[in-house]
Amino acid sequence: MSNRYRNISFAAAGSFEEIMEKGDQVTVRGQLTREILNQVTVLDRPLERFLFLPGRLNDCFAQIAESIWVLAGRNDVDWLTHYLPRAPDFSDDRKTWRAGYGPRLRRWRESVDQVDEVRKLLVDDRTTRRAVMSLFDPGLDYVNSKDIPCNNWIGWLIRDGRLNMSIAIRSNDAMWGFSGANAFEWSVLHELMARWTGTEVGSATFFAASFHLYERHFNTAPSIVSRFHGISPYDFDIPRLPLSVSWSDLADRLAHWFELEQRIRTAPGEVIAELQLFDDRFLRGALEVLRLKWLEPQLTDTELAAEMANLDESDMVAATYQHLGRRRPALLRRMKHTKISSFFSAFEAER
Repeated sequence: MSNRYRNISFAAAGSFEEIMEKGDQVTVRGQLTREILNQVTVLDRPLERFLFLPGRLNDCFAQIAESIWVLAGRNDVDWLTHYLPRAPDFSDDRKTWRAGYGPRLRRWRESVDQVDEVRKLLVDDRTTRRAVMSLFDPGLDYVNSKDIPCNNWIGWLIRDGRLNMSIAIRSNDAMWGFSGANAFEWSVLHELMARWTGTEVGSATFFAASFHLYERHFNTAPSIVSRFHGISPYDFDIPRLPLSVSWSDLADRLAHWFELEQRIRTAPGEVIAELQLFDDRFLRGALEVLRLKWLEPQLTDTELAAEMANLDESDMVAATYQHLGRRRPALLRRMKHTKISSFFSAFEAER
C-alpha cells in the first residue's frame, strides 16, 4: 500500500487511522499489534519535521537531541538518557546502543563514513543510482539482542534538481518509531545532504515491511485521529530553522555543539554568549530550546513566558510551546509570537 502526505503530522494521523481500520491483528513476541504489510509512506515536505497532533504528547527535545546524537556518530547511552530516560532499556549492556545508527552511518566497521561516501557520489554524478547507505549488518545483527536496527537501508536519488530520500524499514511502530523518531532524524540528514550536494530537498519515502501499532495505543490512536483537523504551524507562515553547516565544518560544529549542550544542561541559568555566535540556525535554536528544558523547573510561569519571548519565532519554538504548555498551560496564553499564537488558537480548538 502507498500513501502520500504533505508532512509528518498528516502522515502520522493518516497512518494511525489506516492501521486501526485495515491492519491485521498479529501477536509478535507476546505483544498484540495491528499490522499492515509492505506499507509505503511518502512525505512531500519532509522538512516540516515537527509533529503537531492533539493528544500525541511527543517530545520535541528528545527528537532534537537524538537526531544530533545520530548525526555525530554516537551510540553512548549515558548522554542520550538525559533526553530519553528509557534509552538503557534498549541496550544490552546499558552503556551503548549496539546497533545505533550513528556509528553505522559515520564509522561502518570503524572505517567507512557512509555519509561522506554518499555525498561524494552525489556530487560527482548527479544521476547516480549507487548512493546508498546500509544500517543492517549481516555480520553483527543475526543475534539475540535488545537492539536490532529497524531502519535498514537509505537510498538517495537526484532528479530534476531535487534530492529524494528512501528508507527501508523491517519493523516500524507508527506511534513511537515512524512519527516519534524516524521522520524527524532522517529529515535532518536529508536537509544537510541536499545542502552539501547543491540540490533542493525532494520527497522522503518510507517502506515498512511491517507497519504497526501496539495494543497499548489501540485507544490512543483513534483519539488522536479524531482530534486532528489538518492544520500545522506551516500553514501559518511560521518559519523553519534551516540547517546550513558545511560538510567541512560539520565535525567542529558538532563538537562545539555538544560542549555547549553540557554547559546549558548543567548550568541552564548561565548566560552563554557563544550561543548567539553559533552560525547554524537549527543547531543554535536547538541549544536555545534545550536550555529551556533544563531551566523551566526553576521558573515561574511569568519568567518562562519571558524566556520564550526572547526566542525568534520558528517551528522549533512552536514545538517548545506545545511541549512545555502541557505542564504550563498558562504559557499558551502568554505568547508574544503572533503567528504561533494564531496557530495555537486554531490548534487548541481541535482539542
